[in-house]
Amino acid sequence: MKKHTNSLQAYYTTTCKHLSITSDKLISAQEYQRMIKEKHVKDIVDNFDVHRFGEPVVNFRDGHYYLIDGQHRVSALIFMNGGEPVEVKCTVFYEMTYAEEAQYFAK
Repeated sequence: MKKHTNSLQAYYTTTCKHLSITSDKLISAQEYQRMIKEKHVKDIVDNFDVHRFGEPVVNFRDGHYYLIDGQHRVSALIFMNGGEPVEVKCTVFYEMTYAEEAQYFAK
């Protein structure tokens, strides 16, 4: 079996943390993302299951938290909180470039 040394090394050296971040500190609507669809947000709210709710993925770069994947889930949490900002449990990467964010989102 072939070893994937570079991929394995990247797996062990990539810095990420699990943090709670207030939703109003998350920046979304990047060009690589889809537009938020209210129907999708409503479906998440109507079928909410805490055990199946994956953590949104965020990148911290240039002093800001950029939401890479999970803008519909974050929108659903805000909706469930009466439209007010809410604490969001996120998986946070550090210092990915914009291009790397777009590539992550596309996969």
